[in-house]
Amino acid sequence: MPSYMKKSLIIIGVVLTGCSTVPTNTQVKDSVSVVQNPAVTDSVATPEEDIRTYVSDTITGDFNGDGKIDSAWMKLTKQGYGNPVEDGVPDEYTVFFSDTSLSGIKIGCCEAILINEGDLNKDGKDELSTYQASENGNTYRMSTWTFGTGNWQPLFKTFLIPTGGDYIPLSEIEKRVFMRNDSLFYLDFDPNDEGFRTVEVPINLNSN
Repeated sequence: MPSYMKKSLIIIGVVLTGCSTVPTNTQVKDSVSVVQNPAVTDSVATPEEDIRTYVSDTITGDFNGDGKIDSAWMKLTKQGYGNPVEDGVPDEYTVFFSDTSLSGIKIGCCEAILINEGDLNKDGKDELSTYQASENGNTYRMSTWTFGTGNWQPLFKTFLIPTGGDYIPLSEIEKRVFMRNDSLFYLDFDPNDEGFRTVEVPINLNSN
């Protein structure tokens, strides 16, 4: 074979080899969760894998401590009518779970955002909070729930979040209940501050 043809074949081989590299295992990140894309030879992620959604009207987490990831979502279970603060009847909502061993949480009125708070009380189970609209007004309620012996119980008292009619980003709502140095806190508001300045309130779980 002529030498110039050998050189051409070598160049073509190098080009083809350079084009065959495909990146795998790319990570996609946002403020809610991290999902790792499987390589071609990997199996597709299953519900048991630790892939969680933390803030939404539908969230995921290990709420009963069995090591499996379950879904939780809110559903209207009773249609109200009229003005609830007068003679009307308010809507009623319930939080349901994909694992039927988890009982539903009746949260009443009105619509809510669900938040996976992680394991706040070190019992091996994720707690969840509901950020819930009021029946009439701009003050929201936030309740945190834990799954005990067969049923859901409030982890600590419900607290209020005044909005003044302004939208509060979900990233801020997620920070209202938090751990620091193994201590639990929630962000309350200063009633003497017109701008609803937040103040940290420590939570003693042993007294609840």
